[in-house]
Amino acid sequence: MPDKCQFLITFEVNQNSISSFEDMLGSVKIELPKVAGCQNVNIFRHDGPENNKFTLFETWDSKALHQDHVLRMQETGQWAEIEKMLTRQPTGCYLLTL
Repeated sequence: MPDKCQFLITFEVNQNSISSFEDMLGSVKIELPKVAGCQNVNIFRHDGPENNKFTLFETWDSKALHQDHVLRMQETGQWAEIEKMLTRQPTGCYLLTL
């Protein structure tokens, strides 16, 4: 069985969308762990002058299951709704445990 997958993604949110984005993240915190393959999600808001940035640390059973989830979000239009609230494209990466 492949090792679990760790994914880190950071969103920079338009100031006028922060409240809506936080509401959406409240749903993500509950619903994402119910998605097949998602083990856990931790959600953080940056402190200080960049407090319009949010970072999610996700743990998945596999990279393929995470990528399937992202594809479903794109196909259903969920990803486009998130992008409307952002100042730029999010940055993300897969992490390897040392």
